[in-house]
Amino acid sequence: MSTKYSELFKIFLSKYKPVELIEIRDMLKLGIPRTTLYRMLNKKIELKEMDKAYPGLYYKTKFFWGKKNMSIPPSLESLLEKLFNINGEKPKAYLTGYMIYNGFGLTPQVPAITEFAAEKIVNNNYLKNMRVEFRKSKAPITKQNVKLLQRLDCIEKYTGIMGFDSKVDLLNLKLSKLLEILSVEEKKYIVELSKYYKVETQIRLKKLLNYDSNVKGKL
Repeated sequence: MSTKYSELFKIFLSKYKPVELIEIRDMLKLGIPRTTLYRMLNKKIELKEMDKAYPGLYYKTKFFWGKKNMSIPPSLESLLEKLFNINGEKPKAYLTGYMIYNGFGLTPQVPAITEFAAEKIVNNNYLKNMRVEFRKSKAPITKQNVKLLQRLDCIEKYTGIMGFDSKVDLLNLKLSKLLEILSVEEKKYIVELSKYYKVETQIRLKKLLNYDSNVKGKL
């Protein structure tokens, strides 16, 4: 293996902190032949100095805390921000499923799977024992509509979130509160977005927007 390439790769890696995600496309810009680059990467992984977070994304694993050698994977948030530009103007995916139901306080169930809705289907994967699954989003995703799509997903999965008829009134109340805090414009927008969903979801949304907590029963 060329000493020149090894030194070039070493200098490149020195710019990154442990657990910071490194894209393969940035490594390829170094001008190192692809086969040589992958050989060096595989060697780093074999020595447990680097690991793969996702196809095309790597991170440094070795650093020292006192005299102890430590290895910490990147956070799920940093990985998905890199993959889907979550904080950008045009995110490609958003968090959904039980991670959101739990976050909204609709269920105490802690998810074993992290689920994302994506405009393009991505292969399911495992990130350090956490299964990450992707499904096709119902509507085009923008920075402005993610929180509205998350609410629509909750309304769509209405019958499966709690699973107990005795908790229907509580679910109605919590969902209506999630809609209540939206601005007038957001409420108009979420009604428009609901047209990408099933008719049942559209009807339930309109009822929840006008929900009266004194009226009991399933919507």
